[in-house]
Amino acid sequence: MSMRKKSYAAVGLAVIAHLWRYHRKLAGFPERFSYEEMSEPLLDASRHQIFVEDEGDSNATNITRRAISVMATPQPKEAWGGKTIVLVHGFKMSVKIWTLMWSDLRQRGHRVIAPDLAGHGESDPLENLSPEALASDLRRVLDFFEVSEGVLVGHSVGGLIALQYLLDNPAHAAQRLPLGFACIACTAGNMNELAGGVFSNWNKVLLSSGFFDFLMRWQWAAELIVAKRFANPNMAAVRTAIEAMRSGSSNWALRNMSDVAWQVDLHPRIPGGLSIPSVLVVGALDDQHPHPSVSEALKANLSATGMLRKYVVLQDVGHFIPLQRPEEAVDAIEQIWS
Repeated sequence: MSMRKKSYAAVGLAVIAHLWRYHRKLAGFPERFSYEEMSEPLLDASRHQIFVEDEGDSNATNITRRAISVMATPQPKEAWGGKTIVLVHGFKMSVKIWTLMWSDLRQRGHRVIAPDLAGHGESDPLENLSPEALASDLRRVLDFFEVSEGVLVGHSVGGLIALQYLLDNPAHAAQRLPLGFACIACTAGNMNELAGGVFSNWNKVLLSSGFFDFLMRWQWAAELIVAKRFANPNMAAVRTAIEAMRSGSSNWALRNMSDVAWQVDLHPRIPGGLSIPSVLVVGALDDQHPHPSVSEALKANLSATGMLRKYVVLQDVGHFIPLQRPEEAVDAIEQIWS
């Protein structure tokens, strides 16, 4: 065997040994919530479909009909001071990521609405994907359910889509979502500059090449990959996140959304364009947004609106705040109007 092959073999064995040790460590983390709790159906929820007809480009005559899948509960319990909370999940996710927050919100009397983004979960793909198109879908959801006195909540890239809607539709947002916007471990884009091009390149290779999906087929590999996005992960939370990712996963989503947070930049529009109250919740150990300047830039621009109600840094937590610290996330949401 040549020296080069021996070197590759040694590196490979070292990586496998490291992953094996981490997997054993993962199984030992305490479970704050059981897998059964995280796997429960969304409380009081029913599935709705909103049918949309998309026109082709300027040279096309075809019209594509697709469905937006939405989970929703009945009206808020006004006697409890309930509001309408609209949840927007992130890239390669689905409404399953909201299970724990959903239960908490519902138990506090709130009406909860959560769409699957196009190409994720039960929603059909959107041919010409862009943040603007996804924001238009969000507007359709708000109109379909006649949301008023609402709060918009976005996690990860779902926060970017929510911001795109708010900045593109200020009057509509003021009517539907006057209470505000909660950004949970999210981004406003420009991560290529804020976090460095090396992360963009890794992102593109892992997601667009199909290598990420290949690894996610193997349960042990999926557990290790997802666990790295947590701080102090436990197996129940990791497996719940994997299920949400698998149900939200599609080759279409990988091809079309892997670069959104890197190529889009909404930061310059926020100070003069966001006119509703906001809260920002981040995990101190979030390596999904691997450079501190990502959340700091968003904090600075939200503060510049004069409407940032609260900036919350949760210690000992990573990117998956909805699965690790759901109560604190809901507490932060309620601080928008309290």
